[in-house]
Amino acid sequence: MQHEALLLASTRPDDKKYDAVLADLAKVTEKSKHFAEAQKLKRIIEGGRVKVRTPLALGPNGRRPPLLEAQLAACARLAEIAGADGGVNVRALEALEECRKKSELLELEYAHPEEVDAGAGELTSPSP
Repeated sequence: MQHEALLLASTRPDDKKYDAVLADLAKVTEKSKHFAEAQKLKRIIEGGRVKVRTPLALGPNGRRPPLLEAQLAACARLAEIAGADGGVNVRALEALEECRKKSELLELEYAHPEEVDAGAGELTSPSP
């Protein structure tokens, strides 16, 4: 199996070589007894391809606030852990998602504080 060869070679999930594996997995139909396994492998490979999104808000000095920079650095580190050794660390991916959400909230608080409910730490609907 091509996937096993890539694992043995310590190929990272974001390598283009996995595109062929994903194409093969897409061919597995719901009627196949291997469908659930194919879908699971597809989610693992795609999960290993998660990229940390960087907020765009910059302060008047052209830099992000230190708290936001620290949060982004933590997310970047989690992204490295999540895909270390060519595998996928599911707990690190879950932590990365939470980290990403917190980064987005910090960025929104910084760029558009009127859209954040400060007490609840959640987004609010902007006024028309």
